[in-house]
Amino acid sequence: MNGTQNGAREGLPPPMVTIKIPAAFRALSGGQRQVAAKGENIREVFADLNECLPGLIDKIMDGQGSVRRYINVYRNDNDIRGLENLETRVEESDVVWIIPAVAGGSIRPAVQEPKVPEVLPSEFFLNPGPSPHATNAELRSKCPVHQINYPPGSEAYAVLGHRAVAEAFTDSRLSKEAENLPPRFRDRALSSSLLMVRNLGFADPPDHARLRRPISRAFLPNAIADLRPRIQDVVDDLIDTFPAPGEIDLLGAFALPLPLTVICEYLGIPVQDRPLFLEWGYILSQDPFQHAESELKAATEEFTDYFTRLVARRRTDLRKDLLSELVRAADSDALSERELLSTILLLLIAGHKTVANLIGNGTALLLGHPGQLDLLRTTPELIPAAVEEMLRFEGSAAWASMRVAVEDMRLAGTEIPRGSFVHLLLSSAGHDPEAYDEPERFDVTRSPNHHLAFGHGAHFCVGAPLGRLQGDIAFTTLLRRLPGFELAVRQDEVEWLADSSLSRGLRALPIRVRERLPR
Repeated sequence: MNGTQNGAREGLPPPMVTIKIPAAFRALSGGQRQVAAKGENIREVFADLNECLPGLIDKIMDGQGSVRRYINVYRNDNDIRGLENLETRVEESDVVWIIPAVAGGSIRPAVQEPKVPEVLPSEFFLNPGPSPHATNAELRSKCPVHQINYPPGSEAYAVLGHRAVAEAFTDSRLSKEAENLPPRFRDRALSSSLLMVRNLGFADPPDHARLRRPISRAFLPNAIADLRPRIQDVVDDLIDTFPAPGEIDLLGAFALPLPLTVICEYLGIPVQDRPLFLEWGYILSQDPFQHAESELKAATEEFTDYFTRLVARRRTDLRKDLLSELVRAADSDALSERELLSTILLLLIAGHKTVANLIGNGTALLLGHPGQLDLLRTTPELIPAAVEEMLRFEGSAAWASMRVAVEDMRLAGTEIPRGSFVHLLLSSAGHDPEAYDEPERFDVTRSPNHHLAFGHGAHFCVGAPLGRLQGDIAFTTLLRRLPGFELAVRQDEVEWLADSSLSRGLRALPIRVRERLPR
C-alpha cells in the first residue's frame, strides 16, 4: 500500500501497523487474516487501508466518516486500548483489531462466509455478568461456534453448543500443551505461569497418561469414600463457628475453608499455611495473558520456594499421603521436578476453588428457588442429584482450560485455523435445549443429567469423586443443621466474581442464620 505521509514525525515515515481482519469480513479481504497499513493515527491508517480494501472500510466507517465498529489497539503483547476517536495515535508494530458488534445496530457485510459469526469482545469472558445464559442462548441459536477476541489479539473461537463442546473435548486436533501456542503467547505462558507447565491438565497423550497415573489411584471412588468421616468432621467444625442467630459470609466461613482443608490434609501439607495457598491459588489461576506478569512471577517464585523446601523435607520423611506419592513418582523419573510442582499447584487450585464455587453457587441457587430447597429439606436423599443439577445450571467453571488447534480444522461448521485458541463454554453447554429439556428450569430431580462440568473423555476431572462427596456432605449438613437460613441481602445484590480465571463463582454470599442445631 502507499502510506499517507500526513503528520509524519520529523521526516520519518509513518508507523506500520497490522490490521487484524475478523473471519466475518475475510470475504472482503480476499481471505487475508491480516493486512499492513501506515499512518500516524487511526484515521490515516484507515485511509491507507481504503486504497486496496474499500469494501472493508465501508463496513468499518459510516458515510459521515465515523467508526461504527468496536476497535482495539493492541500494543506490546498485553496492552489493550479501546479506540476513543479517529485521532488515536499509533506506534510501529501496533495491532489494530476490528471487532464487529455483537448486538444493537450490527451491520453485517454484504458478502459473508457461510455460518461465520461476529467476533465477540474479550469482555464476553472477563465480565459475563450475573446471568450470562440469555446472551449465550442467543449466540448459540445463531451458531455453536463464535470467533472471540480472547486472549486479546489472538485468533480464537468460543464453542457454545453442548454437542460441539463434547466433540471438542475428545478431538485430537485440539492440544492442551502450552508449547503448541503461537510463539508470543507460548513464551508468556511458560515464563509466568507455573500452572501451564506440563501437568495432567495441560498435556496431550501419551504424556497425559504418564502425568495422570501417579494421582489417579488416590482419587478412585473407593479411596475417596474413606474420607467421608473426616470431611463430615470438618463440615461440622466449621458450622459450629457460625453465629446463631446472626449473619455470616458462607463463602469465607465455609465454602472456601472446607475444600482447602480437605485437599491440604489429603496432600499432606500444613493446613496452618492455608492463607498462603488461598493467595497463591487466586493469583496463579488467573489467565497469564491478562493478569499482571510481575504478580504472576512473584507468586510462582514464592510457591516454588515453599514447595521445593517441603518436598525436600518429605523425601526424608515419606508418609501415606498424596504428596509422598508424587515425590516417589518424581524420584522414579515418572515426573520431573517442574512437573511435580506444577501438579501440586493444579491439585491445590482445582481441589479447593471448584468445590468452593459449587457450594457457593449451589446455595445461591437453592435460596433463589425455595420450592427446590424445601424439597431437599424433606427429601435429603435427592442431594446427590441436586449437586449434579447445580453443576449443570451454574457450574464451578465457566469454560474449560486452554486448548489450541494444531492443524486447520472444522468444528460444528466453522473453519478454525491452525494456532487458534479454542474455548469450550461449559456454562453455555449446560443450558443447551438440544441436550436438556427445559434447560432454564432448575430441577433437583433432573435425570438423566449428562452435564460436562467435569469435562469429558481423557481429561475428565480426576478429582470429580472428591468434589461430589464434599458437595453431598456439605449440603446435607447445612440443610439439617441450619433450618430456615436465608440470604442476608437481596437476590440481585449477590455479587459474581469477574476475573480472568475460568472460574464461575460468587464474591461473597451473606446468609442469616436463625438457628444452629447440634451435630
